[in-house]
Amino acid sequence: MVREVKVKAGDALEYLAKLRKELEDPEALLKQFGALVVSQAQRAFREQEFDGKPWPGRYPNQEDPVVNLAGVVQDLEGGLEKPKANRFDRRPAGKDSGGLWNSIIDKSQSVKVSGTYAVEVGSVLEQASRIQFGGVHSQSVSPSTRQKIGRYIKTAEGAPHWWRLLFLTADETTEISTDVVPRPYLGMTQELERKIIETAERDLEEMKPEER
Repeated sequence: MVREVKVKAGDALEYLAKLRKELEDPEALLKQFGALVVSQAQRAFREQEFDGKPWPGRYPNQEDPVVNLAGVVQDLEGGLEKPKANRFDRRPAGKDSGGLWNSIIDKSQSVKVSGTYAVEVGSVLEQASRIQFGGVHSQSVSPSTRQKIGRYIKTAEGAPHWWRLLFLTADETTEISTDVVPRPYLGMTQELERKIIETAERDLEEMKPEER
């Protein structure tokens, strides 16, 4: 059965005008695309995987009990007297301070329309690319931190980790470098592509005149 749909010429012209405006200035649509990328990144941090591939935990080559060496140094250099409890957990990875996570979910900062038909999504934080692609993280180790670690490994809480932390008490240890394995959270996936297409189609559908 063929259904006849009549559209007035004025309606068609109005639709074409809307379509032209959208093509000439698609900023609103691009921001929607950017929000979809942000949503996918949020899910990666939350579920500790990207595009169906699980993220490795912290220090995947280190036997249990794991010690987040970079995190321990960060805590003590930051003024704490002992490491935070989560420095001895493998997960969640990539969310120690929450700085990167927060910089991504704030779409006013992470989504930028950079051209008529281009949108950029990401973070300006220094560790952003290191989490995405992997790399080397270097940190200074001050005399104060070396002393704090020396005291910590003598306590009942720190004793199980003394053999991993002992080298940080040596006078010659003024810097440590740790390898960061890639944990991607940005990128095009089949699911993201599908959602982008659906969003564009819905946007076009909403511009159409009502059937009469």
